[in-house]
Amino acid sequence: MTIIGDGEQRRDFTHVYDIVRANIMASESNIFHDLFNIGTGRNFSINEISEMIGGETRHIQPRIGEARETLADISKATQLLGWSPVYKLCEEILNYQ
Repeated sequence: MTIIGDGEQRRDFTHVYDIVRANIMASESNIFHDLFNIGTGRNFSINEISEMIGGETRHIQPRIGEARETLADISKATQLLGWSPVYKLCEEILNYQ
C-alpha cells in the first residue's frame, strides 16, 4: 500500500450507502434549500486504515495543499432528518478481507 506523506492525516470515511440514504431522506423531507454534512462523525488516520488492512506499506512525498484532517459534523442531519450512519469502517474492512 502506498501512503502519501506521513500517514497521520485523518479522514472521515463514509460508506456510499450511508450517503445515498441521507440524500433520499433529504429529498423526501419537507426541508428545502438547506445543506447537511454527511459523514460518520469519526475520523481515522491513514496509518490506522493501513494497519486494519495489513500488508506492506511505503510512503511517498506529501501532496501540496492536502487537508490534514477532515471530520463531518453530522448533528444537523441527525436532528433535522433523523439520519445517522449505519456502516462502520472497521467492520466493513473486516468484511472484505
